[in-house]
Amino acid sequence: MIAKEIQDYAEKFTSAESAILRELREKTFAEREDKQMLSGFYQGRLLAMFS
Repeated sequence: MIAKEIQDYAEKFTSAESAILRELREKTFAEREDKQMLSGFYQGRLLAMFS
C-alpha cells in the first residue's frame, strides 16, 4: 500500500520500536479480536509527533 521509497525512508529515520511496545503489540494481536484497530508502529510514531 505504501511506496517502497516511503517505507525505506520511514525505516531509516524512525527510531526502533521499544521492547514494551513490541510486547504490547504481540499480546494485543494474540489475544484481542479487535486487533485491526491497533495503529501500526510508524502510524503511532507519526501520531506521537503531532501530539
